[in-house]
Amino acid sequence: MLSINNYISHRWQDENKLEKTRSLTQHLFEVGTAMSQNIQNFPNSDKNFEKIGIITGVFHDFGKFTTYFQNYIQFGKKSEYKEHAFISALYGAFYSHKIGLDNEDLYIVYSSILHHHSNLCNVDEDIGQTKIIEGKLYSPDQYLNKRVNTILKEQIADLSKNQQKINLLFSEVIRKFNAIFETEETFLVEFLRDGYIEIFNILVKFRSKIYKKQIDESVSLKLIYVFSSLIDSDKFSAAGIQRTNHYSVDPSIVDLYRQNKFNLNDWSSIINMRNQIYEEIKNSISKLDLKNHILTITAPTGSGKTIASIMAALKISKKIDETQGKVSRIIYSMPFVTLLEQNFKVSEEIFSSIPDFSKNPQKYIISHYHLSDPTYLIDGEELPVEKALLLVESWDSFFIVTTFVQLFESMISNNNKKLKKVHNIANSIIIIDEIQSIKVELWPTIRDILTKFSKEFNVYFIIMSATLPEIYSESIELSGSKIQIQERFKSLKRVDLHIDITPCSIEEAVISKESYFGMKSILFIFNTIESSIQAFSYLQEYIKSIELTLNLYYISGNLTPRDREEVINKILMELKNGERPIVIGTQIFEAGVDIDFDVVVRDISPIDSIIQSSGRANRNGKYSKGEVFVIDVSKDQSSFGYFSKLVYGKIHTEVSMEILQQFNGMVIEEGEVNTLVMDYYRRLKEKYLEGDKIYINALNNLSYGKGKNESGETYSSDFKIIEKYPECGIFVEEDEEATSVLLKFLEIKMLNDPIVRKKEFIRISRDFYKFLINIDERKIKKYGLTCHKEGNLYIMYRIVANSQYDRQIGIMSHSQEGLVE
Repeated sequence: MLSINNYISHRWQDENKLEKTRSLTQHLFEVGTAMSQNIQNFPNSDKNFEKIGIITGVFHDFGKFTTYFQNYIQFGKKSEYKEHAFISALYGAFYSHKIGLDNEDLYIVYSSILHHHSNLCNVDEDIGQTKIIEGKLYSPDQYLNKRVNTILKEQIADLSKNQQKINLLFSEVIRKFNAIFETEETFLVEFLRDGYIEIFNILVKFRSKIYKKQIDESVSLKLIYVFSSLIDSDKFSAAGIQRTNHYSVDPSIVDLYRQNKFNLNDWSSIINMRNQIYEEIKNSISKLDLKNHILTITAPTGSGKTIASIMAALKISKKIDETQGKVSRIIYSMPFVTLLEQNFKVSEEIFSSIPDFSKNPQKYIISHYHLSDPTYLIDGEELPVEKALLLVESWDSFFIVTTFVQLFESMISNNNKKLKKVHNIANSIIIIDEIQSIKVELWPTIRDILTKFSKEFNVYFIIMSATLPEIYSESIELSGSKIQIQERFKSLKRVDLHIDITPCSIEEAVISKESYFGMKSILFIFNTIESSIQAFSYLQEYIKSIELTLNLYYISGNLTPRDREEVINKILMELKNGERPIVIGTQIFEAGVDIDFDVVVRDISPIDSIIQSSGRANRNGKYSKGEVFVIDVSKDQSSFGYFSKLVYGKIHTEVSMEILQQFNGMVIEEGEVNTLVMDYYRRLKEKYLEGDKIYINALNNLSYGKGKNESGETYSSDFKIIEKYPECGIFVEEDEEATSVLLKFLEIKMLNDPIVRKKEFIRISRDFYKFLINIDERKIKKYGLTCHKEGNLYIMYRIVANSQYDRQIGIMSHSQEGLVE
């Protein structure tokens, strides 16, 4: 018989391998307290919603009071009856019903608790089409039927034997929140007697209400807010982590950074434009009515949007703090990892002037993506890696730099790991950089996301681009009036755009610029890895044949991240030293990388992509005029836009072709380029902006999904910001550094304890991902690669990496048949 003082929720080993346990009642109190604090931060919170939050936190692990779970956690005795989420969810819903909460609230409590160790599911998965006949529960879903009629009944019988002890302990936890609840100690007795049947029947009736679409749209966001708060609070309590206190940061740190970094008295045209835009945005924020939540910054490439947007977000945050007494975290999101890493460095430099930054850097700024460094310092002390990762993954910082994938696929998702940071999005200021990179088919969805989160979560969005699509027409522009913006674009004279879309071969494309070789720095941007490698290989051989000495580089996602970074650094150094390298690559240079060439050659693509690419030519206006050549590289001379269609799709390419054909053979000055962009978006808007609301409807209707989607119904779990092929990861053991990382990885794979295995992998994850290439899995066979499959990972061992991976061009194609061991 268990002692009433011996109910525990978690058991683990600390850093010194000492056994540690956490009291179940202490854990329930901690999570309930954290939930109470989180719920108070919800923009539309009230007493009822606070009750929902506290009940969800206090009741989420109630099922751990069974002897089955205690025998498992304390003595390792496994049993199917140790499951605790289902009975905890039912009791939480029952208690909510008894204190008068409505059925929508019951479902929020029930679903949040039920899935706090899994992903959100559809209602049929949670409730089924269960009917009550002669006091018994029946369900066509065999899993649910077993859960109710077998597991639940056994757990009810077990709890009934110890209900007096359990009621005493559990009531003590609830009494600590007696300002919110009137404790009724008879509730547990009623629940164990037949209350679980009563509450299940209520949930079944609510299911029909969902299917009839008779629930308020706000329920979906309330649910994911409570769910997010619960899984985050649960993990923090289990790990014994104290939350970081965040304070508003003075916007003057950006002014200080600019003064130290730049010569602000340089009156060259581009510096003058940057200063004007910065001051215009500052002035707009000072007059901003906080009722306006959707803001935009439209400015040319190289005009300082990154720094200006950080200043704008900090000023809005300070304004909110002064008027509402709330600290608004800032989330800076962008599409590309290369752009993220560059902007993170800039942001880090800006924040470094804060007095205690060196001891608490992650309190102020973190980056979150797959290559993030899982480090978190508090008062100069580095936290254990697993605790640091929890803080980073929950976005526990003032300023978060992240990707579109992390941001948008958390806003519309059913995934436990992605949703755990959603409650920290509430009351935030989100900068969306290079929004034009989001495919046009998703514009209606993105527009609806902005509307929903600005309204329900009190989020402010700052959307910016040099080629800003009209996704949201009611936005407030911060960089000036329409006339000012038009005049600003018209005044630009950095580049000329040469249009020649007569189809040409890859070889013709590179050799056509031979007159510039050695005279000017050149960037060739192709649409596919295959075409870019073919161009590089051809040019490499051609240069040898004419005995010309040139610095030639290749860069794309075909290289490991480590090699890619090394190449970018070499190119930047050569350009800084006035050398004239030739670079061949893919869209990796299209936006964000602060790099400046004399000449850019761009295979035809959507108009906005062309304009972004042109921002890599004479970016800082140092030369009299940069040159951008738009060409049409085709598989044969009749395939108009061949490679563009492969990457961007037929419609985007054809709309661009329609526009560019009007200017074929002509030169367009930079000041006139914006008219092409406006025409391009106008045509696309007619086709797409009033498109389906399938993902938002799925979210509103609580259609989360589970497993394979065989019904054809759209679920929120189907949403992807980037269309993904059947990707896989190939670890390339290219040198001794890679070998050292791989050996550590293989040792970790041999560990029996999954928790220890995860902790140890986190320690090496950043080094591991330096050698990982994401590739369409079908290409392993197509390229003839010899790889060893280790779970979901492919390993290219060193013995074959020397012949199948080239540090200049990356993975090489060998044949049409591959070998996967």
